[in-house]
Parts: sequence; C-alpha cells; structure tokens
Amino acid sequence: IVGIASSFESTNLTTDQRDMLNIISSAADIVLSIANDILHMAKLEAKRVNLVHRTFDLLELLESTIDTFGKKAGTKKLEL
Repeated sequence: IVGIASSFESTNLTTDQRDMLNIISSAADIVLSIANDILHMAKLEAKRVNLVHRTFDLLELLESTIDTFGKKAGTKKLEL
C-alpha cells in the first residue's frame, strides 16, 4: 500500500484526489506502525527488547490522526 501510494504522488491529481492520497498514505503508515508495535510486543513477551526514546511532534501526530479519521467520523455525525 505504501509503495502504490507513493507511486501516485508524482502523478497529476486533483485536489480531492491528493487529499485522499494523503489519507491513504497516513493510514498505511499507521498500519505499518501497528505491525511494528505487535512485533515489539512479541519481543517484550520474549524478554528481548531494546527501548528507544525518541522525540515526536504531538501536534503533527494529532493533526494526522484527525486527517485520517475525520472524514469517516463526519459521515457518522461524529466530531473529532
């Protein structure tokens, strides 16, 4: 999904298509992150883990989450 989405980034897209592509890319990144989290949990259970502290932009994370789930929430009359 990530590869296909990135291949569309260099094509001519309408604004709506570009917005949808950004949502798809964000969702794919989230799925990849979840898969990585599952792998990390398996390592924790096997007691083979190396914790890494890293900084992140909380506002950027929240905006990305709202962009990803906001339209779906709106169709269900929910507000994020």
